[in-house]
Amino acid sequence: MNDLNIDNRAIKGIEKLHMKHERRNIHTCLEDYDFQWDEDQVKQFRMMWNNGTDIFKIARFFGRSLIEVVILIMDQAELGKIKQRENGLGFMHAIVYKD
Repeated sequence: MNDLNIDNRAIKGIEKLHMKHERRNIHTCLEDYDFQWDEDQVKQFRMMWNNGTDIFKIARFFGRSLIEVVILIMDQAELGKIKQRENGLGFMHAIVYKD
């Protein structure tokens, strides 16, 4: 068996083990965004959220897109680190807080 066949078998084995669905053309959602946050930034975000800071101001403060902040809100809500607040996310409320 040549090296190419060995590589192809290894790739198929990895795909079978890790991929839940077979895909031909892959689109990665939101790949141009940065969803990595430093621990200190997350703590600062929680403080701002708990103080009622507008999400647009939070995005400007961190130099982040609104999408990146909304994903952090969803993450922190899912982990139970932040609580629902009046005028928090509007239409996304039910998705984030699973009422």
